[in-house]
Amino acid sequence: MLLLNNPGNIRLGKSKFIGEVSPSVNPAFKQFISMPYGYRAMFVLLNNYAKHGYNTVAKIINRYAPANENNTAAYIDYICKMALHVNPDEFINVRRKQTATKLIYAMSEIENGVTPDMNEIEKGWELTGYNSESSAQPLKTGLLLMTALGLTAFVFKTKYYGINA
Repeated sequence: MLLLNNPGNIRLGKSKFIGEVSPSVNPAFKQFISMPYGYRAMFVLLNNYAKHGYNTVAKIINRYAPANENNTAAYIDYICKMALHVNPDEFINVRRKQTATKLIYAMSEIENGVTPDMNEIEKGWELTGYNSESSAQPLKTGLLLMTALGLTAFVFKTKYYGINA
């Protein structure tokens, strides 16, 4: 679904993604304003899968590309052997940029039959706001937490100790 900027062939559903065009020109698949936003949606989807225990290639692909619509066994085999070099039931951390981008690259290649542009995939990762090396928790969350803790400490010192900082 490259014409829809949907490199993961994500079907229409209840979930709405940032950068999603609504309504899509296709009655079955989501449409995005650009390819990086399509990749962003894939990263967000994988992060949601991980939150629900989908943390192996076998679990992810069985959920993402069910056997009633795809050759799921071949899909899993390709990703394990060619992209990630892992066993199908081996834990993978899709919250790591390196793992996630390789997985998304292979998934996009399978879904579309063409070589994806890694620059667009990396732009999709950047659009998520996820930490680039180890965690898919948005950087904003950490900054907001640090700001809140700092304000709490300031208010506490000012109110209870009369300290003006």
